[in-house]
Amino acid sequence: MNLREFTEAVDCRTRKMTVEELRTAFHSLARKVPERDRADFLEFMNQVGQTASLEGGKKKDVSMARAQDEAEIKKEYARLKRQFESIGEEELVFDAQGYEDYSSGYWDSDWVYEYEDPDRIGEIYEDAARFVERCINDGFCQTGLKVFDLMTDTEVWASDGGDSFELGLEEMIDEKLLSIDADSLKKSVLYGVYQNTPFQNRPQVFFDYVTRHFFRDVKIEDVLSMGREELPDSSGFMEGWIAFLTEHPGEVAGKFLCEAVLYQKSGDEIMEAARKAARCHPSLLLAAMEHFEERKDIQRQLAMGKEALELVDGRYVLRSRIALKTAEAGNGRPMICMEMKEHKCCF
Repeated sequence: MNLREFTEAVDCRTRKMTVEELRTAFHSLARKVPERDRADFLEFMNQVGQTASLEGGKKKDVSMARAQDEAEIKKEYARLKRQFESIGEEELVFDAQGYEDYSSGYWDSDWVYEYEDPDRIGEIYEDAARFVERCINDGFCQTGLKVFDLMTDTEVWASDGGDSFELGLEEMIDEKLLSIDADSLKKSVLYGVYQNTPFQNRPQVFFDYVTRHFFRDVKIEDVLSMGREELPDSSGFMEGWIAFLTEHPGEVAGKFLCEAVLYQKSGDEIMEAARKAARCHPSLLLAAMEHFEERKDIQRQLAMGKEALELVDGRYVLRSRIALKTAEAGNGRPMICMEMKEHKCCF
């Protein structure tokens, strides 16, 4: 069950529950929360209560708190911007010492570096990552995205005696020069991009971000499930996202299209989306078949496979995989074997 199906099922059930039943449900849920997550769970409940109170007439207090937060955000942004400018101007650098590492064997050495951070550059990046997440969580998305761009656009110089070289954000994380939760940062940034971008521009702007190497492992479902409340227009965004990716060629677009279609659609809708995308993204045809196979929907798996064999050029290896999945769906049915021969498929 994907996130959309799950949340819809939960909403359907909670609408029918009494207050006492909801209390019982929360009590049972609380008993299953691991000890390490209990403080976060209580904070979540506090936030829900605060939201209800605010809607009940505390808008003035919210306005004052917002003004204070905005002043703090501006001050911290100015501080971080100055620090990143110093890094870019090579006023702050890493010290590096390179040597050959023979731990893999004498004839198979690697050149490795050890680093020192006398200018505390790591702390600057860690402060920036925390600030980005704070800005996005508190609704200052534009400022948070500006600081994230500083983090990714600024190269840090490392000096190895007479030689120098640059390190980017991902390289510093890989070298353990920074203590940053990269997965959390990725999701927070994309959540901020969603909130900060007008509806009609979201697919293009979103695509510009997710095609950066830093976001290569992110899942859109994780982004849409962030925050205490459901993102506005999320269903409309997913439809626009699918339409955008359907016409946008490339492996990255195909990956996100498969994910989006299987998240947003079901049954015949998946089959129709796969047909529309067959020209640019035949991989969605195979993904649809695998999806139906997991759900034991053999009829749709077989129907999708027969269509896919007509739609995908025989030169592609993908077509052979589709043929195998089609044969599996029709296992034990002689007519399918004859169809395979007619299509001249190799197994």
